[in-house]
Order: sequence, then structure tokens, then C-alpha cells
Amino acid sequence: MNRILALALAIPLLAACSNHYSPDVGYQSDVKGDKSDRSQPVTLLATVKQDTDGSVYLWSKGVRINPSEPFKFTRQHRVMAQISYIKGEKPGEAQIDWMEPIDEGTFTADASVSGQDGLDINEYSWMSDADDGYLTLLYTTWWGEHPVHHDFYLVAGLDPDDPYSLELRHNAHGDPKDVKGEGLICFDINSLPFTGEESKILSLKWHNTDGKTLTAKFEFRSRK
Repeated sequence: MNRILALALAIPLLAACSNHYSPDVGYQSDVKGDKSDRSQPVTLLATVKQDTDGSVYLWSKGVRINPSEPFKFTRQHRVMAQISYIKGEKPGEAQIDWMEPIDEGTFTADASVSGQDGLDINEYSWMSDADDGYLTLLYTTWWGEHPVHHDFYLVAGLDPDDPYSLELRHNAHGDPKDVKGEGLICFDINSLPFTGEESKILSLKWHNTDGKTLTAKFEFRSRK
């Protein structure tokens, strides 16, 4: 459970337990400036990146956000963050109030990976999107009272005529169906064929918790 994220959003997001994910320590800054100096906080999805000069910043929807207080760069990854703009700071600079890494699933072209357990994708949520070469999904699925390891695979290459056709597979490894809970997971899909300056339609297929096959579409543009 990402406690900061859950408290901020007031929804019980459960850890995805994907097989390539080791959570970083959540970041929370000392809030500076009184309320009159601060803009309304904004919660967003972003990529943590680093310049060649070592500067660490966030990138969200084509916009660069420079943190007013530096934080340690461990690797490029997707996060959920709350930011506030402070009166008098440089353009493009913001206070990062808190930041939590998003669980990572496995993007693969191996069609043999197993995963037939259902999950429900909230495709209309602002948290489900394709941005900066990543696909992020808000989902609901069954969890045990003491959750075991769940694997999430995003499989490419199943349709030889459409490289942007993907299938999401979920392996709960026999975790009991005690309670439904929400989770947030991302996949680095930038190895798909380069889109150039145009967006491509990403087709996603998955099995929901009722056993039905569902599809959704997203606009995808490669990360440069």
C-alpha cells in the first residue's frame, strides 16, 4: 500500500506486486510558504528524469516541472505527485509536496506468459493514460486478506498487422478472492515502433472480473 498516495486520493490503492518492481522510498518535502503564497495543489502523473548536467525534474504531458527542492535520482520511473507553485519562484519551478512511485508491470513480446485472472480497468479515469512512452492503468481486482504476489504482463506482437495491439494479462497466483481493491500500474511501452510526431491508436484487450473480454483505446506517442 502506498500510504501517502492512498491518503491523498482517499482510495485504497493496493500494491501491484509485479515481478519487476521494488518500491522506492516515497518522497515528501517540508512544505514551505503559507497558504497565501501557494497555488492550489495539483495531483498528476509524471516521469522522473535527469538532465546530462545531473538536474532532476518531472515530465508530465509534455511539460517540464523543475522541483524547488532537489531530490535524489535513482532511475527514470513513473510517479504520482502533488505539486504546488509558490509565489516568487522561477517559471516552471514547483514545490513537490509528495511523490510516490507507481508499480511497474512487465512489457513483453513473449506470448507464452500466463495470466487469466480478471481485473477491471477504469479506462475513463484521468489516471489511466498513455504519456511519455508509458501506459498507466487504474484497475480493480480481487485480493486475499494477506495478498500474495500478483504478476501483470502487457503482451505485444499478438497481431502481426497491428504492432499497437496489446493484451493485458494478470496472474494472481491463487490469491483468495476476499476483497476487491484498486491499484495503479504502469508499463514502459516505448519499445513499440516509433510514432514520430503523430499519435497512434493503442488497442488494449483484457479479461474483467466477470470473465468478459473487454477492449479500450488510447492515443500513444513515443518518448523521445
